[in-house]
Amino acid sequence: MNEHESLSKEDRTSQLPDGILCHILSFLPAKYALATCILSSRWRFVWTSLPNLCFDERLHMRPVHDQHMGYIFRKDGFCFSEDPNPVFENFVTRVLLLTSPTAIGKFSLDCWELSDLTHFRSWVDSIIMRNVREIELFLGSHKLVRLPEGICTLKTLEVLKLYSDFVIKIPPSGLCFPSLKVLSVVLEYPDNNLTERLFSICPALEDLSIEGHLDDKSVINFNISSTTLKRLCLSFTNVVAYSNNEHKVMITAPDLELLNIHDFCMVSYMFHELPSFTKVFIDIFYDDGWSWVQSGCAQRLVNSLTKAKFLVLSADTIYVSPLHHVLRPSWHILFMFLSIYLFRFNLLFCSMPASSDNIVLKLIDGTISVTQGNSIAKSFICNLLVLK
Repeated sequence: MNEHESLSKEDRTSQLPDGILCHILSFLPAKYALATCILSSRWRFVWTSLPNLCFDERLHMRPVHDQHMGYIFRKDGFCFSEDPNPVFENFVTRVLLLTSPTAIGKFSLDCWELSDLTHFRSWVDSIIMRNVREIELFLGSHKLVRLPEGICTLKTLEVLKLYSDFVIKIPPSGLCFPSLKVLSVVLEYPDNNLTERLFSICPALEDLSIEGHLDDKSVINFNISSTTLKRLCLSFTNVVAYSNNEHKVMITAPDLELLNIHDFCMVSYMFHELPSFTKVFIDIFYDDGWSWVQSGCAQRLVNSLTKAKFLVLSADTIYVSPLHHVLRPSWHILFMFLSIYLFRFNLLFCSMPASSDNIVLKLIDGTISVTQGNSIAKSFICNLLVLK
């Protein structure tokens, strides 16, 4: 064997320090990272020091032989049995028992059904004790799963993403998540004890995402107050179509840079200490079944965003707030993007104020966007805007 052949057969990866190997494995789901233990004796225990532990039940699916067994179709298109998966649950438990990092960078759990929620609580308690920095949780079929109280006071936690409905008990001290910078929650028919308090007592919060599923049984008030918040994404739906709900969102965020709203039930928005937004995205679902009250809420929302430098409006948003109401001479919009679906093309034929120098429209994937500048003509041909 010559020198070249010897080098080609040499396992240089295994000669890397444990820290580098663990960093490489940290990009893999826990199942695949653990599988490296069979490569050689050198790899046997490397996985036990993984800083990131990502568990995905979809990688542990059982073959389904019973044609009458129930199936679940997830939003991501994945189909699997709705029954608990004891193999997956045992795997998570064993990995947490056998791994030994004193600080966990990221813990993620994605599963549909657990046979016993005590397993889930013990898993979360375990990572809290290891000073986890980032947590992502999805329990598809379980409703109102209570998180351990220790998670609210954990000083190392910086990212918390809850993709299903969890119960968060706010500590008596009134201070929650002291180091949390990113918070994403899904709330199904929440109560005001949570929505009026949680989003105003996180002292370091910079990125907040709320997906709220509401009804008309009670009025829900969202109080979002933060001097550190920079990005805010809101999405609301209502189980009752065309309802005249009285839900309210109160926003006090003087340093807010990005606001993204997808509203399918039209709640009322109130801004205090209105910031100079860098980017604003507004997508309001409008139907002819709406009342004048909801239409008024939509117009007030759009009219309150006069300081936006970059504004994106959906077709339904423009339908509620016509362009001649939106584009006012007093506005200081540097760039506006109007996303208009083809079936609402007639909306383009409206008065455009002379001050609207920065509007852009072009046809993209079934939508129309318009571009307008000082040297661009305001002439429409067929269903496209002519740009010169």
